[in-house]
Amino acid sequence: IRRWMKNTIGEPPVIYDQALTRNTLRQFEIYLHSKGYFNADIDFTEKLRRNRARITYHVKGNTPYTIRNLNYNIPDGFLQEFVFADSLQSHIIPGERYDADNLNSERNRIARNLRDDGFFRFSRDFISFSVDSNLNNHQVDVEMRIANPVRPVPGIRDSVVEQRHRRFIIDQVVILPEYSVLTTHIPRLDTTVYVATDRRGENQFEYFFHHNGPMRIRPSVIANHLMLRPRDYFRISHVEQSYTFL
Repeated sequence: IRRWMKNTIGEPPVIYDQALTRNTLRQFEIYLHSKGYFNADIDFTEKLRRNRARITYHVKGNTPYTIRNLNYNIPDGFLQEFVFADSLQSHIIPGERYDADNLNSERNRIARNLRDDGFFRFSRDFISFSVDSNLNNHQVDVEMRIANPVRPVPGIRDSVVEQRHRRFIIDQVVILPEYSVLTTHIPRLDTTVYVATDRRGENQFEYFFHHNGPMRIRPSVIANHLMLRPRDYFRISHVEQSYTFL
């Protein structure tokens, strides 16, 4: 907490304003609640002397709250299977102190894992949490909800319908070898199809190069450094590895 106070709370005031002091008090409260100290005692005293103010904050965390249960609310049963498949890696662990940062990191972990399992359009915004701290035993129950995507209903104003999360397979891999934002308006008239073979020699993959004139780099050099394969499920890690290899 001391390090957080030093690096986060306020700046040396020029003119004392009690409203700003109370606002800082509120920042203490928000931070302590995020770390599981829901019953923290926070107050301040002020001493005014010769046009100077000395403010002292009094912070007592008291007993921190621990996580009793983690419950899931995932209407999409298909998506639920992927979430539960690696739930042992969850950053939210019953018995440990509640920490909002762990909820945020769990949201990021699940979103990334799902995007690595073909759910191309999934984002962390689908994941939300509710926390029940009214158990009177310094424990909280955490519920994770993963919402379904929605689309508007044609012809009916302000109406939407839920959909399942879709898993995407790569159809084609198209490469623009000399891409530039300054030449996006120029059509590429030449197409080169390069057929790559996996290491076992069992499967072949087509890569489409759209360009104008002779290519400066051989298609094989680019294709052999790509982790993306037609007919594979989309995986964000393969996209990142392809960036790195290229």
